[in-house]
Order: sequence, then C-alpha cells, then structure tokens
Amino acid sequence: MSKRAISALTIAAAISIPTTMISLTTSAQAQSFSCSNAQLPSEMAICNSESLLVKDEQVASLLASKLVTATASGKMQDVSQEHGDWMKLRNACFNDFECLEDVYDKRILSLTGRDL
Repeated sequence: MSKRAISALTIAAAISIPTTMISLTTSAQAQSFSCSNAQLPSEMAICNSESLLVKDEQVASLLASKLVTATASGKMQDVSQEHGDWMKLRNACFNDFECLEDVYDKRILSLTGRDL
C-alpha cells in the first residue's frame, strides 16, 4: 500500500470517516467508495456515470489534501463535519444525474477554494 493510501486511511480513522468513503486503489486517484459495495441510489448512479466517477475521484483527492492541512491546523472536526454535510446533500440527489453533477461541481469548487 502506498504512503498516500496509508495516510488517507489514517486520516479517515482519526476523524471517524468510514473507510468505505475512501476506497483505495493502485491508481493515482481513488474513488471515495467502492462501486462493488454501492447500495445508495446516489452511489449506484455515480458508478454508472464516467463523468461522476471522475468527479468523485477529484473530490476524494482534494479531500485527502484538505484533511492533511486540517490535521496540521487542528481543524479536523470542522472538515469532517463539512464533508458529512456534503455527503447528505449528495445522497439527497438519489439517482438524479443533473443534481449529482451540480453537487459535485460545487464541492470541487469549495475544496479548491474557488467561489461560485
């Protein structure tokens, strides 16, 4: 397992993010969950859309970076709460692709520090 993968798992454990949210693969990027374990309508929709899979990988990567920064600055709980709130929004989209695209686009902008 790569150092990045170990760091992501360590950070997830430290803030009580289920490791199912950070599915690690051998590629440079990783989805935030495993499609083989997808149960929620939003997860199934994401797994059936290449563009949503790419965006999910972006969010997972950006979140991992933000978690490293949050660990150093003592803001882990804030980041964890923020991401939990976002997950509720994502899951409220159910299988609505347009809603999921919009929620992911806004999360990516938020994680990169860009305004809408």
